[in-house]
Amino acid sequence: MKGKGMELFFRGASFRAGRGMTLIELMIAMALLAVIFTGLGVTVLRADRNNVYNNDRAIAHKAAQEVLEVIHNESIDDTVARDGTTFDVLGLSTDGTNAGTITVSDLGWDSSSAQAYLVTINVGTAQEIFARVHSVRTR
Repeated sequence: MKGKGMELFFRGASFRAGRGMTLIELMIAMALLAVIFTGLGVTVLRADRNNVYNNDRAIAHKAAQEVLEVIHNESIDDTVARDGTTFDVLGLSTDGTNAGTITVSDLGWDSSSAQAYLVTINVGTAQEIFARVHSVRTR
């Protein structure tokens, strides 16, 4: 009886004893596998691209923080003199040359005892900024 039940189960299938798959079944199976592998390939490529982007952002933030630390340890006159300067950031997936810029803007707050400046550090490319750090310095 065991053999009879299995025979009824596979009666409509193409895996009958001694026969293989039909050409149409083979083509459908190949098309299904192609769709699955294409989806996997796209997912892997997106994950790799996101990994590179996130790595660039981490490097950029670290570089911006390091430059900001240097700026905070120098005099305000030296900081103001850095306005418009660029610096290299090694390790970015871009070429890394002149990837960082320092901008010092006068906030217009001028009293008899102090003057305020906004220091902005941008790290990235012309198309995309990976990190932007702001700080206010007073004199």
